[in-house]
Amino acid sequence: MLNTVLSRLSEDPPALLIFDGHSTHIQLKILEEAQKRGVNIIKLPSHESHLLQPLDLSVFKSMKNTWDAKLVHWQRLNVGTKLPKVEFIRLLGEVWRELDTKIIRNGFKKGGIYPFDRNVVADEKFDPESLKMFREHKTIPKQIQTLKKLSLAAVTQESTLMH
Repeated sequence: MLNTVLSRLSEDPPALLIFDGHSTHIQLKILEEAQKRGVNIIKLPSHESHLLQPLDLSVFKSMKNTWDAKLVHWQRLNVGTKLPKVEFIRLLGEVWRELDTKIIRNGFKKGGIYPFDRNVVADEKFDPESLKMFREHKTIPKQIQTLKKLSLAAVTQESTLMH
């Protein structure tokens, strides 16, 4: 069992889940499921997604512009008609398929997530109190194990108990 899990963790491409810092978005069940599946989580500071969240930084604007154009075109062809759900889904699918992957990558770059750049956003842009709290507690992440390490530790412990 241990070899299977270890090989899965080393062969699967890494997965990353990005949450904004709102407390309702992080629940123990989500963390446990992420740990089981080898998913890494980045929790963005509360109320700072406009500075750091890749979707907010580039993707949504592009999608909104494309959506608006498609919706206006549809409305001109269907004057006075309510947009049916099926048509909504079809149009949204077109918007998603037409989204340039460069735009998605640019969102991660603008937020300093990939490539990682802690200086991409100037300190003055952050809420002063949040920044102060972060600086006071910045040594804590060094003490917290990653989900991958926790997963490996749990599997190693289970394997030891089984033998």
